[in-house]
Parts: sequence; C-alpha cells; structure tokens
Amino acid sequence: SRLTLGISGDPAGLSQIILQCDKLIDVIHCQEHMPEDAVVRELALIKIKADNAERRTEILQIVEHFGGKTVDFSEASMIIRIEGASDKVDASVRLLNNYEIIETVRTGKVVMARGEQET
Repeated sequence: SRLTLGISGDPAGLSQIILQCDKLIDVIHCQEHMPEDAVVRELALIKIKADNAERRTEILQIVEHFGGKTVDFSEASMIIRIEGASDKVDASVRLLNNYEIIETVRTGKVVMARGEQET
C-alpha cells in the first residue's frame, strides 16, 4: 500500500522529512513529486438528501457542472462521486453544502508520476 504526504515548505525541510521517512522500518521507498511531474487527484463520495424532484434536479446540475457522477439513487437520497484536483472537489462540496449533506468521504490526494518515471 502507499501513503501520500502533501508537504509545503523549504527544500531543506522537505529533504529532512524524506530522510526521516526512509529510516522507518516499514518504508520501502520515499520520493518527492513536483506537481508538474505528477498526476494528482482526489475522490469524494457525497451522500445528500434528495427527497423531491426540484432538489434532485438542482443537485444533478451541480454534479454535471463538476463532471461528477451519480453512483447511487433512492427516493430520499443520492450518492455522488466527484473526482479531480483538490480545489475542484472543495468547490463542489461548498456548493452542495447548500443542501443537506448526510455523509461525505474523501480519499485525500493520490499521486502518480507522469511518463516513464516510477511513483
């Protein structure tokens, strides 16, 4: 399994974090990925109250705007999936907060190196 840490700071601090992580027994590999050299995505599943046609229509318009998908649907609620950059996921959650969110789960950032470089 993998663990992705998002860190901002000076290069010396980043180098120190990488060195310390590499010392951990269960760590096989620790590597820096710059945003321009990697694909970074996040996934959110949002269960939202959708107990009438008007509310469902409004929610579906927001979901469509963000390129999301409906992954479950019932008479009283729906589960939607939003994926992409963190700011896109954040913006969709902010808009959907105007409705009754029942539950939200998010992956956090996942990263994969572009091209031939291994992650």
